[in-house]
Amino acid sequence: YPALPLAAKLRLLSFLVDLYMSTEATRAHLAAGGVLISEDHCRVCRCEGELLCCDECPAVHHIGCLSPPLAAVPEGAWRCPQCVQNSVRGVSDCAPALGV
Repeated sequence: YPALPLAAKLRLLSFLVDLYMSTEATRAHLAAGGVLISEDHCRVCRCEGELLCCDECPAVHHIGCLSPPLAAVPEGAWRCPQCVQNSVRGVSDCAPALGV
């Protein structure tokens, strides 16, 4: 991916954005007025309680259900393990370099 010419990267990014915009979760997010609606059950144990909300998707987790478990709620923005695993370096962090 890093060796591709810029035009190919932009075509790939356009394809991925179109694919993202066609997902049910994205359509639900836009239908809710752009407000991220979090789930009400932990993604790991499926129980309610004190839940840590992902800042990028609707997923929520108990801090003790994470692997490794967290000792406390982190300060600032937090991303769930799935969002961290699925992030693509160079796609979302390139906007400041491009002046976007």
